[in-house]
Formats: sequence, structure tokens, C-alpha cells
Amino acid sequence: MVDTERRSINKRLQALIPLPLVSLIVLLVLLGYVVFAVGENVVRPLARITRECEAVASGLFQRITPYGKEGNEIHATVWTINRMMDELEKRHEQLIQSRKIASDLLPGNWTRRNESLAGRLRGGSGRCGGADSARSRSSAC
Repeated sequence: MVDTERRSINKRLQALIPLPLVSLIVLLVLLGYVVFAVGENVVRPLARITRECEAVASGLFQRITPYGKEGNEIHATVWTINRMMDELEKRHEQLIQSRKIASDLLPGNWTRRNESLAGRLRGGSGRCGGADSARSRSSAC
């Protein structure tokens, strides 16, 4: 009776041997799918965003085309980066204008400005003088 029980237990154990192997194969297939899905839906979009942000850092203010489902994190990140680029571009233009104004106020440029002013006051030979000297006096040159 003990022998028959041992044989019965051995048959059941041998029947269970393929179960871990099948489970391992199913787990590997599932893991491969998860890795592929994460790569397609997270890593690739983040790599694209990174490349486009590096272009912005080099001075190219190009908007990123939104992709992904509206409302997901990637789409929200792209929208935020585009808003940031709009603000950066505005501030960049303001900085350029400020530099132009500052360069006009530098001592080296005073001579040119004074000559222009003297010409306007004399009524003609300055940068803004000439036939429209009355108009040039009322507007900044």
C-alpha cells in the first residue's frame, strides 16, 4: 500500500513539473509586452521631448507637436513646454530690445546721438533732419 501511494504521489509530482516551466514562459511573454508598451508609450515620447528641449536650449524656439491622448501626462508635459517656449521667446525679444536701448545709451554712441540732435536743432543735416524737420522734432528718431 505504501508503494502504491508513493507511485501515486510521484505521478502527481511529475505531472506538476511542466507547470513552473509554463508559468515562466507566460511570465516572460507578459514581461516582454510590458517592456514594449512602456517603451512605446513612455520612453520614446520622453526621448522626443528631451531632443526638442535641447533644440530650445540651443535657441530654436519651435513648438512641439502635441501627441498622445489628450489629458495624459505626456500631452500635458508637451503643452506646458510649448507654453514655456512662448514665454521664453517673448522674454528673448524683450532682452534684445533692452540691449538695443542700452547700446544707444553707451558713452561711445553719445557722439552719434548728439550729432543727430544738433542736426535736428539746426533744421536739416542730422539723421532725422531734412525737409521734415518739424515732423522729426515731434517724433523720436
